[in-house]
Amino acid sequence: MKNPKNLFVSVFLICFMLFLDSCTHNINVPDLPAVSFSKDVLPILIGNCDQATCHSSSASAELFPLDNYQDVMQYGEITPHDALSSNLYKSVSGRGLVSQMPPDKPLTEADLQTIFLWIQQGAKNN
Repeated sequence: MKNPKNLFVSVFLICFMLFLDSCTHNINVPDLPAVSFSKDVLPILIGNCDQATCHSSSASAELFPLDNYQDVMQYGEITPHDALSSNLYKSVSGRGLVSQMPPDKPLTEADLQTIFLWIQQGAKNN
C-alpha cells in the first residue's frame, strides 16, 4: 500500500489543479430575456443622466450626451459582452476612475443589473 501521506498530497494536488482550472474571469450570463436598449436601458439613462445640465444633447459642451444609442456606445465606451471594461458601467457602478454617476443619486441595484446584463448580452441596439 502507498504511503498515506503521499496519497493525501496527490489527492490534494489533483483537487487544487481542478479548482484552478475552474477559475475564470469570464462572466457567464444566464439565459435571461434579452435586455432592450430602447425599452430598458435608455429610460434609465434619460431618467438619471439626461438632465438639462448633465448628459443630454442640450447640455454644455464639456459633457457628452447619453440620449441615444450612438452616443451611449461612443461616449460610454461600451465593450459589448464585457461590462466590467465598459466605462458606462464602471461609472454608474462606482468602479471607474471618476466618482460614481450620477453623483447626487446612485442608480438602484436593479438599474445597475439591467445595464450590466445589456452590455453582457452584446449591447445591442434593440
